[in-house]
Amino acid sequence: MTWRTAAVILRRPGMIDTQELCRWINERVDAENQRVRSVVIMEDVPHSTVGKTLKPVLREPYCLGKEKKI
Repeated sequence: MTWRTAAVILRRPGMIDTQELCRWINERVDAENQRVRSVVIMEDVPHSTVGKTLKPVLREPYCLGKEKKI
């Protein structure tokens, strides 16, 4: 199993809910294995000092208490 990440920056907070965003994404994705089941909307995405997205920080809440990390 792989873990895919996607970032969406909303121009206006609250303009779309997570279920509506999932529907919108899945309508535009052809491959069934690329469809999303859930979306998390965040105010900010963590970045390193050089501007790279810190994916381990994003994954951390989903790995707590698990032996195998994503």
